[in-house]
Amino acid sequence: MKLDRNVIASPGKYALIKMRKLEEFKEPGTAGYMHHASIVAALELLERHGILDWCDTPTTEAFVIRLKDKHAGGALFEYAKSAFPDDAEYARDVMDLAKRSGSNHPHCRRPD
Repeated sequence: MKLDRNVIASPGKYALIKMRKLEEFKEPGTAGYMHHASIVAALELLERHGILDWCDTPTTEAFVIRLKDKHAGGALFEYAKSAFPDDAEYARDVMDLAKRSGSNHPHCRRPD
């Protein structure tokens, strides 16, 4: 199995919502304040249709690692190593991510 992000015409399996940015838009005077209500409505619509998952229950929990995170390379390497016995193609795709992440990423930085 290939990673979804490696399938032609696929942007990837998941997308991120920057929760800190969303919180900023609640403040009057910020650039997104005038759109906050429509953004919240859009999120509610996505949630209603099962497109948005807040990852906030024991069965939906997730941990996202950006490739630029300085610790991503090691984490993805170990993940790929663990996945290899089950699916070598998938593990190689993850290893490719590991090779260009962390200190090998042009925007490497400490996580925030």
